Amino acid sequence: MSLITGIDISNNNGNVDINGAYNSGAEYIYLKATEGRTFKDSYMDGFYNQCKAVGAKSGAYHFLVSTSDPEDQAKNFAEKIQGYEFELMPCLDVETNFDNLNDYVQRFVAAFSMYSNKELLLYTYTGFLSSLNNTSLSMFRKAWMANYNNREDLDSVANDALASAGIEIVGHQYTENGTLGVFSGDLNVFTDGVISLEFQTSKGTWKLDSKGWWFEYEDGTYPKNSWAKLPIKNNDADNVAWFLFNENGYMLYSWQQKDGNWYYLGGSNDGAMKTGWVFDSNYKRWFYFDDSGAMQTGWQKINDKWYYLQVDNFTDSTTNTSYVKGEMRTGWINLDGKDYLLYSTGEMAHDTVIYDYIIDSSGVATKNTLEK
Repeated sequence: MSLITGIDISNNNGNVDINGAYNSGAEYIYLKATEGRTFKDSYMDGFYNQCKAVGAKSGAYHFLVSTSDPEDQAKNFAEKIQGYEFELMPCLDVETNFDNLNDYVQRFVAAFSMYSNKELLLYTYTGFLSSLNNTSLSMFRKAWMANYNNREDLDSVANDALASAGIEIVGHQYTENGTLGVFSGDLNVFTDGVISLEFQTSKGTWKLDSKGWWFEYEDGTYPKNSWAKLPIKNNDADNVAWFLFNENGYMLYSWQQKDGNWYYLGGSNDGAMKTGWVFDSNYKRWFYFDDSGAMQTGWQKINDKWYYLQVDNFTDSTTNTSYVKGEMRTGWINLDGKDYLLYSTGEMAHDTVIYDYIIDSSGVATKNTLEK
């Protein structure tokens, strides 16, 4: 397994000659983004731009603290890194022990997933692992371990707790006082497993056997039990989509539920994750999927128009009509005692008078009781 040299930096490092560090071998560079509920590292933008200029792959991390709710911390981190093209996985830095630490870790990861579809990497010390319980560890698939043993390897930070949790070690911070050319500070080695899914290589070949479709990378490995961004079936590398694979590496299709969200992946020979409006020919209904592919429910404003997408499976006993979770509703609906009219396109009617109803700007319809 080839290892890639990397560094991690923050405002504490002051100005860093990233070009010099990169030319000395630092290909992967982690940048501190946030800490707590409000702190945003003012150096991150400059470091990020330097990384892009020299061609170094960069990632961002959040330092977890006890002084603010983990939900607020997750929001701070997600908002700070939004819009940046970080090639490396976003990372949660867990190295300070405090009461309710495990509760904070679990709540942070859950909250972050509400703001981002990116997978979090765990950073911590080998000696700190005993502070994290199995539930906290199970929130992660990959870890970046710190152990200042000056050994540029991963074997020396292997750990039974990580192994039993099924966590892959993808990085080792082996010194905090290292020197790499003009750079002095934290030195690391990483595998390419630290690269975010959307930046992982998609070169390979789609293959079909008696059990279904699977994708073989050029190095002989294949994605399994995960999402992967890959070329569509014609293997045009410029035309890619997200695909979901089961634990055996076979492509999933049709409707699939993952991490609490529903996704539509097309037919058995398609598999590509859908976004936007999708008409399901089996249900004969329209559904809407956001940019992350997750099916939406409830009121949704799409292209400045309001739509109502069924929240749960429901059968109207008065009409014996069944509705499917997520489907675009049309016609008259009653929600919380209020009537709304949805045109055949699904668009909510507003600011109009129709069928003897006055419909206000919020879409609520009231019977016009004025005498004719």
